[in-house]
Amino acid sequence: MADKYFKNFPIVQYGETKVRNIILKARFAKNLLDISDSYYPFTVREGQSITELAFDYYGSINYVWLIIAANDIVDPYYDWPLDQVQFDNYIIKKYGSIEQAQNINNSSFYRNPNYSYYMTTTTFNNITASEKAGWQPVDNYNYELIINEQKRKIRLLGRERALNVGTELERLLKKVNV
Repeated sequence: MADKYFKNFPIVQYGETKVRNIILKARFAKNLLDISDSYYPFTVREGQSITELAFDYYGSINYVWLIIAANDIVDPYYDWPLDQVQFDNYIIKKYGSIEQAQNINNSSFYRNPNYSYYMTTTTFNNITASEKAGWQPVDNYNYELIINEQKRKIRLLGRERALNVGTELERLLKKVNV
């Protein structure tokens, strides 16, 4: 079983040193996550780390990779929901202060309740007056908050399938090692 994600990655020569080729990327077969009994929706709790979730659900922190792969997470820090302290620090770093981010006059985004997406100020400024109908500015703080909350909704591959996926990953990587 591939309980330690990188242990089966091939060793390659890099200059004078042998290293694991961590550039390889494994991903689920396109239809696996479309099979409803393969996964179930999960909402990440405030402050719950990806490592904690892997341990709580799969029984080992070595399954972090399975959560990352099932949810197409590229950056485990910013693609995972931030807790309130992390979120506030992110806002301050990006916008200067929470107050500035909450100032509607500094808004970078527009939202129309009839659509599930946002429009940047640049795009908004380049559309016709009739196309602007219904679009309202959203302060940066609330825009970022909505994005952060959307990251809480993830998919967990069922425990019963985790063993099969781990075994298949190991098999595929052994082919690369040959």
